[in-house]
Amino acid sequence: MMPPFPGWEPGEVNEAVTQCMGTVGHDIAVFPAGETLLLERVHAEPERMRVHSIGGGVGTTWIYATPTIRLGYVNTTTGDGSRRYRRTLDADEIQYQVSGTRTLATQRGIVDLHPGDFVRIPLGLAHAGIPHERSTHLSLLSHLELPQVIESTRTADPYSPERLAAAVERSQA
Repeated sequence: MMPPFPGWEPGEVNEAVTQCMGTVGHDIAVFPAGETLLLERVHAEPERMRVHSIGGGVGTTWIYATPTIRLGYVNTTTGDGSRRYRRTLDADEIQYQVSGTRTLATQRGIVDLHPGDFVRIPLGLAHAGIPHERSTHLSLLSHLELPQVIESTRTADPYSPERLAAAVERSQA
């Protein structure tokens, strides 16, 4: 669409391209770019942006994979057998709770996850999800170290049979 928004006027801009945020030992290329040429490229480019939607089935659907990273989404619901403990032995895992609520039970404690929560599950840590309703989360598995760069907002509660029983009872309500 031209113009892309009301009041837009084409101009020459400098565009910088880098890998690794321009850290020591990595190049930064800067060159002039015509905004009109960039926007008009859509008419000559056969490849289009692909959009994936989180499907309605139960289970894990992997949508991207490289030799070092896998990204997928996980749909669970109460009573679907998702409470089975598992361990990922080849990667650290980051989970992002998209919708619904669930309790994550691990060797390091028990935590309730709500939409917007991130949790890191280290390589080899046994864990099980206990959904309290239909629940969707994204799962990113990485063979590379995933250092945390922001402060945690909370931590898991210590494990107790009572805490686990309460989570299971809540999932059956």
